[in-house]
Amino acid sequence: FVPLLLCCLCLSVCLLSLRVSGFFHKCTVCVCVCVCVCVCVCVCVSSEVLKRLDDSSEEVRGVALRALGLWLASLGKDYNSQLYSQHLEVLFQQLLLHLDDPDSRVQDTVLEVLKTGSGIHPALLKQEVEAVRDKQRTPVYCDQLLQHIHSLRQDTV
Repeated sequence: FVPLLLCCLCLSVCLLSLRVSGFFHKCTVCVCVCVCVCVCVCVCVSSEVLKRLDDSSEEVRGVALRALGLWLASLGKDYNSQLYSQHLEVLFQQLLLHLDDPDSRVQDTVLEVLKTGSGIHPALLKQEVEAVRDKQRTPVYCDQLLQHIHSLRQDTV
């Protein structure tokens, strides 16, 4: 519970630093029950952070990617990946879109974020990567991610 609360706090700070106006007003219900349902806040926050990946500022995009990486890294054994699979699907799809970014620095960062999140629901991420692999400018990053997911499965056997 504490890592999730800390994660929500970190993401909130990142959002504030990005000057996201009206976030807390839109998610008042989530904020009010933060102590009881921290995951709900994280879902709301991560949705807002995902929108920042399309920002014209490289700094904003970088902070958003770092925030998503922190959030994914904080998800522990108590996170129900099946319950939140639709949220994870959207998150993975959006990140995979940015894995094809023209800027290799963004691609590298997105790859690391996806690797961080790959242990949460490896089968879902594998499915999403395979769905977009042939649509990417270059499949190199997708192949690296698939290799990483495969190595996770080997480690658990």
